[in-house]
Amino acid sequence: GVAGYDDTIRKARELIGEAEHEVVVSAWGSDCVPLRDELNAAEQAGRTVILFCHSTVPFRVGTIYEYGLDEEIIKQKWPTRRIMVAADCRTALIGDIRPDADLGIVTSNPMIVQMAVEHVILDILHLAQLRKGIGNLAEHIKTGEDYRSVIEEQHCRLDLGAEPLPTPIPSR
Repeated sequence: GVAGYDDTIRKARELIGEAEHEVVVSAWGSDCVPLRDELNAAEQAGRTVILFCHSTVPFRVGTIYEYGLDEEIIKQKWPTRRIMVAADCRTALIGDIRPDADLGIVTSNPMIVQMAVEHVILDILHLAQLRKGIGNLAEHIKTGEDYRSVIEEQHCRLDLGAEPLPTPIPSR
């Protein structure tokens, strides 16, 4: 596991540095900042670098897929910041940066690593679908509530109707 924010970032940097072919990162823009040097070095070394971000990555490296939302807006919907780093689809760090206590794991379990990478792929496809439906997300999403209504509206357009989606947070 990882213990706290500094350890999470240290381990993320380590994984990026160890990648031989591909680095996949899903993180808030502010959490990409401390990874910048390692990401640039990976790109310079010829690795494929792919970043997914609901906010904005404040620098350019590799291929970046971003919603461009203000982090304060995202915080209204998700108070927990998630960070995921995968190296060569062999090892992954999955961490939650939480108000109460940070949680994280580093694993080479192929099933979990693959699930993490597939999660990023689905996020990228969802972003493409939303952009196709409404254009610039930052113009349409000004609050956490806006985010929810935009997603629901797009799901209706995709003919998912009113079928329930899984709830991403535990029921109390």
